[in-house]
Amino acid sequence: MDKKGYVITHTHWDREWRYPIWESRIYLAEMLDELLDVLDTRSDYVSFLFDGQSVFLEDYLMIRPENKERLEKHIRDRRLLIGPWYTLPDLYPVSGESLVRNLLKGDQVCARYGHKLNVGYESFGWGQPSQFPQIYKGFCIDLVIVAKRVNERKAPESEFIWEGKDGTQVLASRLGEDARANFYMNTYMEAMSGRAYKSDEFRYDYGNTRLYHRADKTGSEQDFFMLSHREEVHEEKLKELALYSWNAMNASRLKNDRVLMDGSDSTCAQTRLPELIDKINEVLKEEGITLSHTNMEDYAAILKEKLAGEDLRVIKGELRDGPAPSVSANALMTRYPVKKKNKSAESILMDMAEPLSVAGVLMGMNYDRNYLNRARDYLLGSQSHDSINGVVQEKTVRDVMYRLDQCTELSECVNDQVIRYIASNISGADFQKEDILVLLVNPLPAKRNEVVELVINTPEEQNIWDFDVYSMDGKKLESAHISRKETVTPAVSRHTRPEPFYADRHELILETGEIPAGGYKTVKLVPRQKFARKQKFWPATRMSDGRELGIGACVMENKYLRASVQPNGTVKLLDKETGFETGELNYLESGGDIGDYWIHYPPYHDQIFSSRGTSADIWMEENTPLQTSICVSYKFRVPAFSLRPEAGIQGESKRSSEMTDLLVAIRYILKKDAKKLDVILKVRNTAKDHRLSVNFNADVIAEGASAGGHFCVDYRNAAADKEENGLRYTEMDKLPMQGFVDISDGNKGFGVVSQEFIEYDASRKGILSCTLFRAVRNMICTEFRSGSSYPSQEGGQLQEEMEYRYGLMVHRGSWEEAGLQEESRRQRIPVLPVQFSTDYENTGFLPNEKSFFEVKGAQASCIKMGEDRDVIILRIYNPCTETKEAALIFDRPVKEAYLVNMKEERITDLTYEGTALNLELGPDKIMTVEVKL
Repeated sequence: MDKKGYVITHTHWDREWRYPIWESRIYLAEMLDELLDVLDTRSDYVSFLFDGQSVFLEDYLMIRPENKERLEKHIRDRRLLIGPWYTLPDLYPVSGESLVRNLLKGDQVCARYGHKLNVGYESFGWGQPSQFPQIYKGFCIDLVIVAKRVNERKAPESEFIWEGKDGTQVLASRLGEDARANFYMNTYMEAMSGRAYKSDEFRYDYGNTRLYHRADKTGSEQDFFMLSHREEVHEEKLKELALYSWNAMNASRLKNDRVLMDGSDSTCAQTRLPELIDKINEVLKEEGITLSHTNMEDYAAILKEKLAGEDLRVIKGELRDGPAPSVSANALMTRYPVKKKNKSAESILMDMAEPLSVAGVLMGMNYDRNYLNRARDYLLGSQSHDSINGVVQEKTVRDVMYRLDQCTELSECVNDQVIRYIASNISGADFQKEDILVLLVNPLPAKRNEVVELVINTPEEQNIWDFDVYSMDGKKLESAHISRKETVTPAVSRHTRPEPFYADRHELILETGEIPAGGYKTVKLVPRQKFARKQKFWPATRMSDGRELGIGACVMENKYLRASVQPNGTVKLLDKETGFETGELNYLESGGDIGDYWIHYPPYHDQIFSSRGTSADIWMEENTPLQTSICVSYKFRVPAFSLRPEAGIQGESKRSSEMTDLLVAIRYILKKDAKKLDVILKVRNTAKDHRLSVNFNADVIAEGASAGGHFCVDYRNAAADKEENGLRYTEMDKLPMQGFVDISDGNKGFGVVSQEFIEYDASRKGILSCTLFRAVRNMICTEFRSGSSYPSQEGGQLQEEMEYRYGLMVHRGSWEEAGLQEESRRQRIPVLPVQFSTDYENTGFLPNEKSFFEVKGAQASCIKMGEDRDVIILRIYNPCTETKEAALIFDRPVKEAYLVNMKEERITDLTYEGTALNLELGPDKIMTVEVKL
């Protein structure tokens, strides 16, 4: 039988990794100029795969707009394959909804240029999430090329069935030895240069080509560049080299049809490839092997056709196997400020601006699609592979932060416009013009009652010393004054100069009462006591009814929790319903880290320091019946840096004897009726080369941990799986999370709720640990023998103050029974309070409170208007282990409803009744719904 090898030429093109965005675009222009010339003039050069992305088209045409028609022709002819992604996202630092939006944007861009690769090509991924099969199927993709990495014990054959957490199945291939670079590294490079890539003979031969290198002090840190390039076919070892690549695919089920991937990081067109293939075919005749230059879609068709009906192994869940470098397991908490800003930007755009904009449409506003799309593009542009992890040069980190800032600002502006519209259109029939009103806006599609902090300005002329807060049904809401001071602030009009507003600024804590789902509530300040502004002595004293939550300087207690702050700054939590009390929670540990951006590598003579040995300053603030805070401050003494041996052996490996103090400030916040202790932790890092974690001695002995994931909750064993030798890669104990992580023994549990933590470790019995950051040197792994090192760029060492917000929960049973997903959602999507007033016209058509939409029985990741039509798109999911009855409820009758895929194409009609859709949602299922009201 004829044996066929399918050579697929491609590149792995980082938009901005080794070099910042504009330098990368220069190289992109050079690369595509050459590729287009080849495609224009060489019919024997079949196809080129551009790494699964499409944003490069925008980058290139920004520089070469005159080449748009040439690009479109080759994309339509499938000679240049683009997509299915827009940018190549790093998967675990971003949300599941961000992944969907990336594929959705990629679909739109590819449609504009004439064709999209309909293969889930993700050779860039550092592990693949458990819901990827369902996400890909949502875009009509049923074949996935996965990478980095699938353990060969798990998948002894390259091809397998990948089953997502919900049971969705796709055909998948892990490729073979050297994966995407097999043919390129094992055949092409040596055949065209005469030097084996993986041998010592592969090195720069000075004088063989022209060389360029900056010689100023800072510029000398940058790479050398060859200004000329020599390639010729070396025929002496062609058969041996080609057979090596062929045999590297021995694990393929298709023994006579093998894919030979020909490309790697930043590789170009390989203009002499057709000639090389012809010469290889001559020497392989006696082996019965014929190579052909092929495109990925044609090979995918062969794979699906010949494997149809085959009994392939089924692999379930996420694909994230060791060793750690293969999945770059520990890049999750490098460059922490980037990760924090990304999480905030995701939430402000997709959890707040988009849902509020839908509410705006339901009130008669225009949908600010251009603002929202621009914000989305800034977000997706920040989430590119390597960019979002900050494993890049300093200039690129600044660029990423800039884009995230733009996304945030645009989203906040959209929020503000909708809220202004509500405030300006609430009927003034129930108010006087001097009334001081507060609008409590709830973007969350669920009812809520919160304890919130407010800052309210009362007009100076009203001389208000104290006030009560009432809902518009006449019910008095519980509030507590914290402070007051005189202030003057501009009251701005677009039609005149700003007018000074002389006021008294009050800080208070308010229990909101029930706020409608996906809507708002109006409350009113009613003066209780006034004062004489010129009085200098004996101001009104404060009074108490004795219900404060604080008990002394170190203990707080509400109906459910008792929090006791210890002399070293840790806290113990008592669950008053069960009597269970934790050990010490919230202490820091610092261990050495002489690795790089991608892998945590402790020094041989490591020293792990714990803050449990410190002595803290402790004091209580704002002790009220609604909220009490206990503050902690201490210095955490740790080694100033670490000594790093090159290649793991050349030189000393230990932490320094020189010490430095990390400045730590903690605020523990207990709210009325809360089942969660809120924490604000600030750390000023002055040490280098270390990993800092916050640790919780929960005294809950669990076999594993449940962590929020992409449209699901992922349960993982506490320690990484063992390899064949019975040992495990301990760095694989550090695992990703989205929103929360929880350990439970079935009876009692302990969870950490945080939008800012994205890495946890549950491998020590009874202890949960979350990484705060990894402070490491700036070195980029350009090639496994030679990295790009930037001693003058020390941003990766994070010598700055960082702030973290999270909540601690003790509970009965599992995360599901305790409602950790709901707590995470409320933390992610806060109440947005706004002060407003009416005017003498008393106009407006909106009621004092209103719900626009509500989701019951499911989590909502998306509430927005359709991409190409004026309909509402909702994406909901069920992270639980049982089928749920979900309901979507609106403020007016439903006119049409459809089940749609993630591309927003209609699948089937949905039944509805009045203002509601009732839906059944299986375990871990994602559902996208289109609604017209």
